[in-house]
Amino acid sequence: MNIKALKFLPLWAMALAIGFAGCNNDDDSPNVDEVLEDGFYLTGEATGYEKPDLSTKLIPAANEAADNAERSGMYDGYVYLEGNKNFNIAEYVVGSTATYGGKLSTVAGGADERPAEDYFAGDFTQNGAAFTVPTTGLYHVFIDKTLAKTVIVPVTYWSIIGNAVGGWNDNQKLEVKAGASKSKVEFEKTNVQILNGSYKFRHTGGWKVDLDTTPGAEVRAHTNFGGTNTGIEPTTLVPGGSDYSVAAADRGKYTVNFTWEPRKGFSAKFNKTGEADAPEYPETMYVVGASCKAGWDTKQGITMYPTPKAGQFWAIVYLTSGVDDGGFKLLPNKDNWDGAKGAPNGTAAGVGNFQIGGDNIPGPETSGYYMITLDMEKDSISITEPEVFGIGNAFGGWNDGVVPVPFTVNNDDKTISGVATATGNLRSYAKHAWISDWWHAEINIVGNDVVYRGKGGDPAAYPLTTGQTVTYNIDDGTASVQ
Repeated sequence: MNIKALKFLPLWAMALAIGFAGCNNDDDSPNVDEVLEDGFYLTGEATGYEKPDLSTKLIPAANEAADNAERSGMYDGYVYLEGNKNFNIAEYVVGSTATYGGKLSTVAGGADERPAEDYFAGDFTQNGAAFTVPTTGLYHVFIDKTLAKTVIVPVTYWSIIGNAVGGWNDNQKLEVKAGASKSKVEFEKTNVQILNGSYKFRHTGGWKVDLDTTPGAEVRAHTNFGGTNTGIEPTTLVPGGSDYSVAAADRGKYTVNFTWEPRKGFSAKFNKTGEADAPEYPETMYVVGASCKAGWDTKQGITMYPTPKAGQFWAIVYLTSGVDDGGFKLLPNKDNWDGAKGAPNGTAAGVGNFQIGGDNIPGPETSGYYMITLDMEKDSISITEPEVFGIGNAFGGWNDGVVPVPFTVNNDDKTISGVATATGNLRSYAKHAWISDWWHAEINIVGNDVVYRGKGGDPAAYPLTTGQTVTYNIDDGTASVQ
């Protein structure tokens, strides 16, 4: 067998090739221990491997600061290291091995979105002094050959985080189980309540680390996993990947296990141990995002209005298409992003219904008014073109769906208007299939302001006469009757 040819095969194909070679009794069959891919490996006493081994191989890494594009010369990997023992990084190419080392300095943890605990950064130089770390455990190792930089982060814990498990500022820590070794490290937490929503995994309380902070040339690497999932469990673990989505059917209490094994990497297991507590729905919701006038400033959030059904809110919002950093999310408060509700990865722009997810809800393809309806019991969000109707004595009767007079939506001047067909008090509403009764989404006027009934009683009487035009400018909250 030609050993040089093996280095071009993926690992699974190489394993098959080696397995077949093992059935060959020729004297020149390859030594499995010597079959390696070109690349970077950790070696030395701290690793338990004195020469390159696939258990300590680093893999190409993405630059979070460059839209997650793979960066030439940048690699990362997870390796179990013994404290106060030497190790180096070996660059293996068939026929030769170069050894790298350097001096490490401590980086204080706790910076925004960076590891919460101290970690190490330093040189990456050929024939440099051996590295050491102070304590035994699993480490996340980054190198950048172009920058001649090494970053080493102790993986003291993993956490599951997201609005499915209490919010994006609340780590549910998975602690290291007893028996950790270079063969396996398990992180686990019991009795984790998981609700419908989204989550990710991250380690040591951070999302990323910096390799270069030069303005305009930043290099950052991920310390989190997202990806795809089937049911509640991940099917892929991608550095910096999309949020995982949890459906209402998968609500419950779980033991969450996150396991690392050399050559295999990480795997996640969710063992359901009980039912979730009764849901507690927020009392308020707001729309925030570049596609609406609030922008991404949570304190400028646009109010959504509750219906009598717990966990159900609606709003008519003017959304602008084609804006930079577009899209929007729904928030239960104006102080932070805890409990943010968005869309699953890949949700199409425009009108439609979708399960609650963690990505931004895409902005519209066409600017205009849209009705945003949230139903947390359904675990769903709906985006529709608004339908507003007049009902009651001023509009011919009370039979919802037959008599109501449709209002006209004018997206050019941001107005929604209707004409009274008789004398009587103003009653109007926004219609949506999820909202069971018309008065649950009622719109009215007080003075020159648009007001909403929410969960309250009948609005104050606002008399109309035949032929008067009611005009709502929902975007600026003003109303007029002429």
